[in-house]
Amino acid sequence: MKHPLLFIFALATTAMSFLSCDDTTDTIGMSLTESVNNVSVSADTFFVESHSVAAKDIVARSSNGYLGKIKDPETKSYVTCNYMTQFTTMGNYQFPTIDNIVVNNYDPAIPKGEQLEADSCELIVYFTRFYGDSLALMKVTAHELATPYEESETYKTDFDPIKEGMVRTGEGSIHSEMAYTISNRLHADGDRQSSTYTPYISISLNDKYKDKDGNEYSNYGTYLMRKFFNEQTQGCFGNNYRFTHEVCPGFYLEHIGGLGSLGTIGMTQIITYFQTDVNGTPTKSYTSFAGTEEVLRKTNITQDATALNSLITDNSCTYMKTPAGIFTELSMPIDKIMQGRVNEASHEDDTLNTVRLFIPRINDNKSTSYNLPIPKTILLLPTDSVNNFFNNKKVADSRTAYLATYSSTTNGYTFANISALVTKTYSVLNDTINSVLKAKKAELGTNSLTSEMIKTIKREVADKYMADHPTWNKVTLIPVETTYSTLSSGSSILTKVAYDMSLSSTRLQKGSQSNDNIIVSVIYSKFNN
Repeated sequence: MKHPLLFIFALATTAMSFLSCDDTTDTIGMSLTESVNNVSVSADTFFVESHSVAAKDIVARSSNGYLGKIKDPETKSYVTCNYMTQFTTMGNYQFPTIDNIVVNNYDPAIPKGEQLEADSCELIVYFTRFYGDSLALMKVTAHELATPYEESETYKTDFDPIKEGMVRTGEGSIHSEMAYTISNRLHADGDRQSSTYTPYISISLNDKYKDKDGNEYSNYGTYLMRKFFNEQTQGCFGNNYRFTHEVCPGFYLEHIGGLGSLGTIGMTQIITYFQTDVNGTPTKSYTSFAGTEEVLRKTNITQDATALNSLITDNSCTYMKTPAGIFTELSMPIDKIMQGRVNEASHEDDTLNTVRLFIPRINDNKSTSYNLPIPKTILLLPTDSVNNFFNNKKVADSRTAYLATYSSTTNGYTFANISALVTKTYSVLNDTINSVLKAKKAELGTNSLTSEMIKTIKREVADKYMADHPTWNKVTLIPVETTYSTLSSGSSILTKVAYDMSLSSTRLQKGSQSNDNIIVSVIYSKFNN
């Protein structure tokens, strides 16, 4: 005889496949019932309420950076992004040996490390993609940080290092301005048309530089070279923490002019050029320090909250809008899905197998060359746990946090099975009910409570709990970006979930208890008596 649980799983899967073929509500009120080996499977559907909410306390933890300013085609307001990056050195990082570095007018009476001179130094910003006009003339200032961002701190997208006094000021500090376009027409057409070309801009760090101790250098590259060959600071170049705290805290790229493009920054580099001796011939050499995902990178965002509010109050739909814009909050019918356990109704003794949630999107009502992209990946998690999730760098676990990707086929987002979340959310309410019942039985005696009294107590406790905890059944939909790592076996594992800081937006069907725009489809099973 086959194990009954195998039949539960098989029947639940079969029933779910029927439901997944059609997102309409033609069969609401009907149930799917099969009886195999004393097991019954049934289906039910429920409506979900939704509304837009303002995104608050957004943690700046994106894998990418953003720089520029655009006019949002939906709100007609301006979105400005500034970017901070630190730089990393590899554990075995080395300059060429000091004997191979060419020093003009070398004086043997002075240590060679104090005579090193860089030919030039530049900060390079690589753009992986952009939104808007690649020919729009923009202007940026690269500010040297006085103190680094700290790993132990949580920085929000509205954190401004200039206002917080983290940017160096005074004589000799770096504040290098540059005008640019994303397409960078200074590069040769042949280079830009190459399949391997990545758009980038180069910010000069060649002005005379004075460090925090008052020492002067011909440029920033000379400072880095001399720091490397200084006995007190050479060890910093093999340790990222020491490098950011004792040599280079990082740079803040502030948008200061221009409108029309917003670039996605994949990587930044500081490149120092100098001469080395190759078989007696001075030869141009260089070394670089990279601003990649291994070090802190943050985007500072400013936009018009009033303009966003006009979308939030639109009752015809809900929005998911980035960066740091609008989320959609759902009121899940947890008590109705599990109502049998409160009201002793039809699902009282059922096992919750599958809870499928589909969020339909509304197509854009107009088409322009600057329509915002649709959020690709969204995260669903309890509203009360949003800050904790991102502040503590958690990842989706398919128990309390779920990922879904946009499907052009269904024109929406499907969460295949959030039953664990429904069960966990309800268990808190159920524990409260059982605790009160236990106290009542102890007070009045076990046999003194009739079934009607128990039913009334359950309902009263449930109503009070839900009134005291208005967000108990609410979940939030948040556009996110995800990072996966490949294991030695070839499989991949989710390692990072961060707020999506790119430009994206979509309208979603507005859900309520009186329409079927957003549906949760449930599969139950139970053993027959």
